Amino acid sequence: MPHTVRFVLPLALVLLLCACGEPAGQDQAQTAPTTESGADAEATIRAALGKLGEVGDVRETEWPGVYSVMLDGQPVHTNAEGAYILVGDLYRVSDQANLTEARRSEQRLAALEAIDDLDTINFAPEGKTEHVVWVFTDVDCGYCQRLHSQMAQYNKLGIEVRYLAYPRAGQGSTAWQIAEQIWCADDRKAMLTQAKLHRDDFEVAPANCDTQAVARDHDLGGQLGLRGTPMIIDEQGRTVGGYVPPPALKQVLEEQG
Repeated sequence: MPHTVRFVLPLALVLLLCACGEPAGQDQAQTAPTTESGADAEATIRAALGKLGEVGDVRETEWPGVYSVMLDGQPVHTNAEGAYILVGDLYRVSDQANLTEARRSEQRLAALEAIDDLDTINFAPEGKTEHVVWVFTDVDCGYCQRLHSQMAQYNKLGIEVRYLAYPRAGQGSTAWQIAEQIWCADDRKAMLTQAKLHRDDFEVAPANCDTQAVARDHDLGGQLGLRGTPMIIDEQGRTVGGYVPPPALKQVLEEQG
């Protein structure tokens, strides 16, 4: 029996906001959609949705007349007049592709590629790197510790791991202080390993450099929708999930291409 995706669209997910439509009672002909060029539609959408939040990239989707808009960093859909917004994922029926998730992946990748090298701690294979993943990590996270204990296996399989700091307890916590200490260390990889795998012997001390990298990483995790650690993102900007054992991660990366 062929596998199919069952779409569940609760009312709460499909949210229509009459942001800029005419007041109720007006002649319906006055609010009928109009045909606009791409540039005109974008300007109209920016003006309309700008009342709701920060408008980023605007582009027309495969569905004629429906536009995908980054609103406060999250994708929503609207018409050419910006009169309604639809919150939820847009799927293509023919192959059940999630077009909205593809947009999120594009956003994640652009954000990750823009970060400074000093904001990440990289563990690369000695030989050829076949895949790169970004991992938001926390020294107090059990699965983060487990992932790090298998770093040699990830590297042996050709996977480079680029760590970003995400102390879940927040600024001012011991985990946050340790993250700043690690990111300021002369040998950051060694100190990160010590903090994760030999925590009982780890001495917490004040950081001795500009510690903004930890705050930048933490803010980025929030912008990308992080809900827990570890959060693994592949080289296409797709979320792989939480902890994934080395052979399984290699398989996922190979299958996703």
